[in-house]
Amino acid sequence: MRAAKQSRIRMTLLFQLTKKYRLVLLGAAVGAIAGYAWYLHVGCPDGTCPISSSPIRSTLYFAVVGALFGHSFVSTKRTPEASPSALSASSNPGESKP
Repeated sequence: MRAAKQSRIRMTLLFQLTKKYRLVLLGAAVGAIAGYAWYLHVGCPDGTCPISSSPIRSTLYFAVVGALFGHSFVSTKRTPEASPSALSASSNPGESKP
């Protein structure tokens, strides 16, 4: 019973993370495919190009670039900042409040 509950919690957490970062995962997948295609069609056969001479390097590099590109579209909800009066009081600790 306890193992089933833990498994359900893990799946819920995994689903939430996947839902939140789906654009990052999609960007990484598209980047990986593009990186492998780049290696196949453009790659350096003589090994002088550090990224495109290896299929693993080009796939990983493009996957990271795709993930970063996808992350640029993820919206981040920020918590409200502290009130201006609290900020002004903390910025000048030597001054006393009237």
